[in-house]
Amino acid sequence: MQTPEDIIREQQRAVWNRFAPGWKKWDDFTMQFLRPMGAAIVNALDLQPTDAVLDVTQLADVSQLPFADAHFDAVSCRMGFMFFPSMSQAAQEMVRVLKPGGRFATSVWAGPEQNPWISRLMSIINRTLKPSPPPPDAPGMFRCAKPGLIAGLLEQAGLSDVKETVLSGHITYESPDDYWTNMNDIAAPVVHALRQTDPATINRIKEEVFEHLRQHYGNGLLVLPFSAFIIKGRN
Repeated sequence: MQTPEDIIREQQRAVWNRFAPGWKKWDDFTMQFLRPMGAAIVNALDLQPTDAVLDVTQLADVSQLPFADAHFDAVSCRMGFMFFPSMSQAAQEMVRVLKPGGRFATSVWAGPEQNPWISRLMSIINRTLKPSPPPPDAPGMFRCAKPGLIAGLLEQAGLSDVKETVLSGHITYESPDDYWTNMNDIAAPVVHALRQTDPATINRIKEEVFEHLRQHYGNGLLVLPFSAFIIKGRN
């Protein structure tokens, strides 16, 4: 019998397989957007030339990592917690494979108020389409946005000296059309919602989004704020 975690794994695999072409198309743009979070993680880990670091490895379940205890000097995880079937189990596994004194650092999105680049679009979609709300702990962009949530899970998993800081910045789009295309290529909640409605409603949503962008950010280059938490600790 499938567990709820198994179902989440299958759903996530299907979603990311479907969006792979869009992410390849926007890879340079997305990597530039996420670069500050990656740099903050690297700085937090204080890496040394001889360190063994776990970041991207062979295909594996983060809740059952295929590595021995105390295997790595450092573990990093950029924007991963929001997708994990069990965030607490993932935290325990990543701490398990850290050596004594090993460092851990991760980033997660702050709340929707601090991320209008995506939250305003989603609020317009949700107000228009009125979809059923997802389960409380379902994977999603703002699943980890409560201050102290991930820090608490890491402390429960055994990390000490856990610190959480806020990293804020801006993401730039060439135009409202550029923004709309990007969201429809790589933003899973946007595409999932719009696939279930008709073209006329999509156009109405688009017009409202563009009007919001014009009012708050102008008609040309869009510079939209974002905010994330950087959480680090030591084993």
